[in-house]
Amino acid sequence: MSFKKTRIIVLSMSLTIFTVVLVSMFFIIKAKFHEIEFLTDASWVRYDDNIGENINISFHENGEYFYNCDCGEPVGDSDIYDSYSYEPENYIITLSGPDGETSKIEVLYYDDNYLCLLFEEGTVTFKNEKASIDDEILSSAREYVGEEGKPFLSVLGFENGMVTLAPHNYDKDAADSFAEHIFEVKGSEDISFSSVSITIEGDKEAIEFIKLTEDDYTNIGEFYNVGYIEFNNKGEVGSVVFYGTTEINR
Repeated sequence: MSFKKTRIIVLSMSLTIFTVVLVSMFFIIKAKFHEIEFLTDASWVRYDDNIGENINISFHENGEYFYNCDCGEPVGDSDIYDSYSYEPENYIITLSGPDGETSKIEVLYYDDNYLCLLFEEGTVTFKNEKASIDDEILSSAREYVGEEGKPFLSVLGFENGMVTLAPHNYDKDAADSFAEHIFEVKGSEDISFSSVSITIEGDKEAIEFIKLTEDDYTNIGEFYNVGYIEFNNKGEVGSVVFYGTTEINR
């Protein structure tokens, strides 16, 4: 084999290896961006009654992190952190500051509408500013459901102390398409389940409120399947209020 031919073969192999490395890097970067898309591709907000304006949390693709109100002021001491990283296998967000400060946030649940996070101080639910879901609570049912801001989700079951959650429009016939958004969350020791059914006929409303017993738990995921979820400050499901309305037109 000539020296010239050897150089061509070596060069060809080098180009092949370089191409493989580039392609591998492309897919690694693409996968990494996919892992954090649920954080970066939405404007996550929650309304704070105390200050009368929205609170915004932002995770940017370049690793920057911001947590502030509409007025621009940081929430608590959140301004000591300016970057984040995400561990998808553990659903853990690690915040970092320029002086070495760190803090952990656990992702309890997310879908296209909600982002439920467990901070060191407690649980906070954010809503996608462009959410398509109608999760408004009728004023007549407010006393049963409680305060607004709770995520409205499907409950697929309650077994061995774990609550299985999914998007409100979950369809078991298309379960594979919802796989990314199915989460098991621990229920608190004193977890409660109740049901609010509202029948609307003209300008009249009839409300039926039921507190579920353990005998009813086997019907969770079937007869009782969608409602408002309340997380406690440990990141556990503290209560579920199943909710539904029926409108009668005569």
